[in-house]
Amino acid sequence: MNELKKIFHPWKYIKEKIESKWRSQTEFAKLIWLPISEVNDLLNWRRNLTPKTAIRIAVALQVSPEKLLKLQNLRDLHLLSINEKHKTIIQEIKNRILSFVRH
Repeated sequence: MNELKKIFHPWKYIKEKIESKWRSQTEFAKLIWLPISEVNDLLNWRRNLTPKTAIRIAVALQVSPEKLLKLQNLRDLHLLSINEKHKTIIQEIKNRILSFVRH
């Protein structure tokens, strides 16, 4: 879990923006028509950003949804890059490609 805390999460950026503009997560959740539990899960890394949610948040924060989704994608790619099982699968794919090219 400590490793995850070191990774930049899109919600860190979003949380800072929310805290600078609104008094509470509840107020923000009502503004963008999401349940407070969903906003809380998002801000505490228990849920990933979806395009639908990115659009709502982007409008409220006056940023592009693409920027928010890019942050989410970068985090997801980073998590995969440090995942040992995924590294093994990628290496196996590379080996299969080399074998295929040789034949």
